[in-house]
Amino acid sequence: MVKQGAFPRNGLGRRITRIIVLALGGLILLGGFFLYVSIKELLVSQFDQVLLTKAQTLTQFPEAGRTGINLNFTQEPLPEFQDVDDSEYYQVWFKDGSVLAKSPSLDLGKELPQRSPSGKQVEFLPLVLPDGRAGRAVALRFSSQDGDESEGFVVDLTLARSSEGLLP
Repeated sequence: MVKQGAFPRNGLGRRITRIIVLALGGLILLGGFFLYVSIKELLVSQFDQVLLTKAQTLTQFPEAGRTGINLNFTQEPLPEFQDVDDSEYYQVWFKDGSVLAKSPSLDLGKELPQRSPSGKQVEFLPLVLPDGRAGRAVALRFSSQDGDESEGFVVDLTLARSSEGLLP
């Protein structure tokens, strides 16, 4: 005898309930995955934009038409580039690969990867920082003359910082 309102063990109602629960569970998992991917891309994009803005700020030439390289940011120590926990790193190279300047947080013998993007192109890359933390870097080329690499000095800059708090 079957109780009123109860489904038989292998009845149609139980199968429909299972299908609905599995379908809803799958939709929730799929939605969560796409939400995670979207948020991760947004956070990485914003992180990269902050890196690029900082790199562009460090490479600004205060006087229009100035010739030569003026690294004003190497004159006074910036706290984020000092050799402390959670430091950031920069390194500047001449076009021929010789080092022009690097942050105090880069110990002797440690270097950032040099990238040579063409023109005003900017490159973002994941890397392991010299202290072993996961990080991201921006690499760009700039010159002392606006837009013309054939005249004046041309240098490459790589600026890197930890990305450990970004996402697991």
